[in-house]
Amino acid sequence: LWFKQILHEVDYLQQGLEAANAPQALQALKRSRTILKTMVSQVDILETMTPIQFESFRHRLQASSGFQSAQYRLMEFIMGGRDPDMVTMHEAVPETAEMLRGELAKPSLYDVSLQLLKARGFEIPDEVLERDRTGPHERSDAVEKAWAAIYAEPEEYWELYELAEKLVDLEYHFQRWRFGHLKTVERIIGFK
Repeated sequence: LWFKQILHEVDYLQQGLEAANAPQALQALKRSRTILKTMVSQVDILETMTPIQFESFRHRLQASSGFQSAQYRLMEFIMGGRDPDMVTMHEAVPETAEMLRGELAKPSLYDVSLQLLKARGFEIPDEVLERDRTGPHERSDAVEKAWAAIYAEPEEYWELYELAEKLVDLEYHFQRWRFGHLKTVERIIGFK
């Protein structure tokens, strides 16, 4: 349920960025961060269980894990972790695989953020904005220069500075959830 909600929020966030509506984007980023913080705390609850207690309901989860969930993979792709090979584990459900391939063709959250920077007058090269979206971003001096200008004068670029900080927060909490989920599973069921 939380993944469904966060995907809704991230969609709202991307719409805000595409419309250059920073307040909408910042509001959605704040909610998304809070959802991820809640997800991290829920993993904390699971880590209090013994392996036997976890096994008492594990069968209801079937063979999947959080990392195998289509919603998790979609969130990962939106956040910019784009490995087309990850679609293969979803080939058994063609509509899910197609949805994930479709997401790979769209701009990531970071791509949309860079489009906003360009709309606000920063020199973001077209080759950065029109890159192959199925792979990771490549370093760009122009992009670094834009973010450095924003961080050098946060009062002048307050909305963009807040956007950058909240994007970092979002990524941080997503990484915390991933790590916490993985370590809790390893602790309770090992590498089963």
